[in-house]
Amino acid sequence: EEIQIKLEKTLLTDDVVPVFEALSYTWGTTENPATVIVEPDCHSLGVTHNLAEALPYLRYGDRPRVLWIDAICVDQKNLVERSLQVRRMADIYSKAERVVVWLGPASEDSQLALSLFREIDSNTIYDTETHLIRARAGSEAHWGKTISSLPYQEDRYEAIYNFLARPWFGRLWIWQEIFWAGPSAIIMCGHQSLLWTKFCNAILVMVSKPILPRFVQKGRGKSLTRLCRVSARGKTRKFLPIFELFRGTEWADCTDLRDRVYALLSMSHESHLG
Repeated sequence: EEIQIKLEKTLLTDDVVPVFEALSYTWGTTENPATVIVEPDCHSLGVTHNLAEALPYLRYGDRPRVLWIDAICVDQKNLVERSLQVRRMADIYSKAERVVVWLGPASEDSQLALSLFREIDSNTIYDTETHLIRARAGSEAHWGKTISSLPYQEDRYEAIYNFLARPWFGRLWIWQEIFWAGPSAIIMCGHQSLLWTKFCNAILVMVSKPILPRFVQKGRGKSLTRLCRVSARGKTRKFLPIFELFRGTEWADCTDLRDRVYALLSMSHESHLG
């Protein structure tokens, strides 16, 4: 099926904020790009297969959807424009009506994993200030006890492991995108979605329990738990020391070593001094 999009220019300032959503996703390989048709002049644009795969899922069936997507909205061949837009990432993601995290199409156990995250969130609350958990009203007491394991068998943990092994969770740039996202941010896998805040609550509860999925016990999983804690700071704009950000993202992937700094600057305490 041919993918058609419409590209519109607009202002984005403190006083002029259009209604749009910002996409956070994994680029994937740039080899053998897919083609989308851009209106109004119907020219073709090459995009990665990951993005081409996401667009049909993101499309509303009954109304237009306005999205900011870096590979489309930034001229990737123009180094000056790319440099300028990188500096505006915090502005773009913080002013978006919603940040949409695209994790990829559904797999045989992704729906199960999402249902488990929902179940954990519906039964527990993780306090980001005290790092304590408690059971929600009406839930059984074991949900709020750190000495009690989650009531899951190995196949449930395997579904969670597979879900968290998706490439998006290993990207460096997601730290900035999620830090500046508002509370309406969602993760999307196939046609299923979940609020980012509910997902983070489930992750932080899960790592507080004695039996963890093996992914969370490894370095990349530790980075994910730090990301969930950092994203809670973003809602109150509590910036972090740059060395703490470096330590928290040591397992994250990036193609350019300079991104180790550029991807984190807008979140750092040092960049907001004076």
